[in-house]
Amino acid sequence: MEYFKTAKENELVFRGVLEDMKRNSNSLFSMRPGKFCIPRDLDTTSSLEDLFKKYSEGNRYGKFTITDFTVKDNEAVISFRDVAALSGGGSAWVYETKEGVKYKGNAGFFIS
Repeated sequence: MEYFKTAKENELVFRGVLEDMKRNSNSLFSMRPGKFCIPRDLDTTSSLEDLFKKYSEGNRYGKFTITDFTVKDNEAVISFRDVAALSGGGSAWVYETKEGVKYKGNAGFFIS
C-alpha cells in the first residue's frame, strides 16, 4: 500500500481515476467487475494525505481499500478491495492517460 508517492507525482491522474470509479460505482449501467466494492460516497476531493489515511491505512478488514496505484507509459492501474469473512472482493482497473483519464479495461478481479 505504498502508492502514495505515485499518487502525489500523478495527482491529476489519480483524482481522475477516483472520479471515474465513483461515477461507475453508482451507475446501474456499469458492468465493471468489482464495482460493488467501491463506496457510493467515495471521497475524491480531500487532500491526498487524507485520502491515503481514509482508504489505505490502519485495520482494513471489511473496508474499501486502495491497495496500489501505478502509472507507466500512458497507463494507470488502480487496485482495490473490500474483504471480510465470507464476503467482499476486489479488482484492478486499467486507465489510459494519454489524453485525460479513460477506462481501458480490467486487469484482475476476485470475489472472496
